[in-house]
Parts: sequence; C-alpha cells; structure tokens
Amino acid sequence: MKLQLIKYLNRAGVPRALSLIRNGHVQVRNKIIRNPVYQIKNSYEVLVDGEEISIHHEYVLLDKTKGTSCQKGERVPYVGVDYPNLFVVGRLDYNTTGMLLLTNDGACAKTVLGSSVTKTYLVTHEGILTDNAKRQLESGVIYEIKNIVYTAQPARVHFVFDTQTLILINEGQHRQVRGMFEQIGNPVTDLRRVAIGTANKAGKINPGTLSQPVTEDLIRKWLQELRGHTL
Repeated sequence: MKLQLIKYLNRAGVPRALSLIRNGHVQVRNKIIRNPVYQIKNSYEVLVDGEEISIHHEYVLLDKTKGTSCQKGERVPYVGVDYPNLFVVGRLDYNTTGMLLLTNDGACAKTVLGSSVTKTYLVTHEGILTDNAKRQLESGVIYEIKNIVYTAQPARVHFVFDTQTLILINEGQHRQVRGMFEQIGNPVTDLRRVAIGTANKAGKINPGTLSQPVTEDLIRKWLQELRGHTL
C-alpha cells in the first residue's frame, strides 16, 4: 500500500513536514525528495536530516455523540480533534452515534472497511417492523439517497423491541441504514453503531469519551478474529 510522503510524515508526527520536504531535508531510499505527494511504501527508508522516520501505529476507539462530524473543517466539532495524526475509519453521519475507530494504520482501515467485516447498528424507527419488512431487509433493499440509487446486500436482522431493531451489514454505503429503513416504510429516528466485527468497546464507555488507546497487538488480534488471517 502506497502513501503520499507528506501524509507519511504527518502520521509519523513529524512537525513542519511540508517545509522540511520542500527545503530538501527529506530523503527516501537515499534520494532527496521535494515532492510532498511522492508515493512511498512502508518498506521504504525515510530520513529527515539523517534520522530514520517510521510510523508507530496507533488505535483509538471512540463513542461518537450526536452533533459531531467525522470530517475536518466543518462547522461542528470534529470527533478526532485530540488525535490530529489519526484518521476516522468508517464515518458516521452528523446524527448517528456509536463506535468509531481512529488510526494511522492504512492496512487496518482497509480491513475494517472491507465487506468481510460486519457492522452492527441499533435502529430506533417509526412504526413496528413487520415480518414482511424484515424479509425485505434480509433479501437486499434498493434505496435512493439524493437521487442516487443504491442496492444493499442482504442484511441480518433481529427484533429488539416494537420500534427497535438490530441490523448487521457488511457494507458502508452513504446513509445506508437510514435509506434501507426509509425504503421499507420505517424511517429511522435514532441510529447507533454498537459494534464493528467482534469489537463493541465503544458501547461500554460513556458517550463522548475516548477509551484508552488500544495496543497494536490487541487490534491485530481483533482483526484476525474478523477475517481469519494475519495482516
């Protein structure tokens, strides 16, 4: 997996990375590189003023609250403001709460976003979910968001209460769960992601707070459980 040089240095926590690159302080495989978007691999040797730079992978599980954004630069608070060198994996929209993973590990992110990893949502919706509606979700729903038509893969569905349903999906299309429930006639009134694969720690911490940063070994063990093999 390749990464832009500027992003590599940023994720490694190198201050003033852009200036260092443009002023010839950065070498990649014994060659001075002044192009910030130069593509590199993790296996490449990267030096800044002769000192080798490598990315120490970090992982944080976050319980997102309503009214926060998974994207930087918006008018509402950014969920990862305390972790500037990490990025959000599997964004949740403004009004959706629940589990987020923040990391600087691109391989981990690719795995979590992949179709082999189940994402579990607790859906509060209008009306009672009928057996017919449940069968529609389990068969795959075609829905529309902002004039774009999406086809959802079959989901696993479990009744929780009259107006609450647990749904397990292996995708992450734009506003997918909301679109699916709108299509079957049970619009979502509240949405919370309670688990990614086997990990559900975000559901056990107070809303809006961060868990302790988890170790790389723990994340890799979790990923092995998700997909059955090592990164």
